Amino acid sequence: LLTCAVFTVLLAMATYNHGSIVVNHQKVYFHEALRNAFHSDFWHEFDWNRFREESSSSGGGGRGGRGGDYLKNAFDLRGERAARRTLGVAKNAEHTEVRAAYKKLALKFHPDKIGSNATEREVEKTKQQFVKVQEAYEVLNDIEQRRKKREAAAESQQQQQRHNRDGTSSDSGYSREERQQREEM
Repeated sequence: LLTCAVFTVLLAMATYNHGSIVVNHQKVYFHEALRNAFHSDFWHEFDWNRFREESSSSGGGGRGGRGGDYLKNAFDLRGERAARRTLGVAKNAEHTEVRAAYKKLALKFHPDKIGSNATEREVEKTKQQFVKVQEAYEVLNDIEQRRKKREAAAESQQQQQRHNRDGTSSDSGYSREERQQREEM
């Protein structure tokens, strides 16, 4: 029984540290998701009626509904909402706005900017704010980079499909007519 309990604890620890889920095509580790969920406004903003409505929307007693998606968004597993709040930018803000807000706050809270007459407590508080601003920008920048990669991959796939549809082979770069002419020579 003790061996079973120890094994269960070790398995839970490994899952917590190395396990992940996929949220909007992004891998999010459990420990990050739990931290973000704990710090999210979920506890104040959760709408039980909307959750029940979306969970039962597929008719199968909650199975297969969109309630899981609602929970993922409500918990802010990626930390996007909290990061945007930290930087003071809107949800639909462009990345240039995010970067500008980050630079402004990074200058404001940079530990070297506090001055020599600041108390130890003020210095520590400023350092914490500076780290919080940096982490918020990292979260939003990672999301933006992943979005750009997805868009680039989709564009590349569309170009390849157009290229193949237009009668050119991806092997040689020549159209069918050009290949036939070359073969006749």
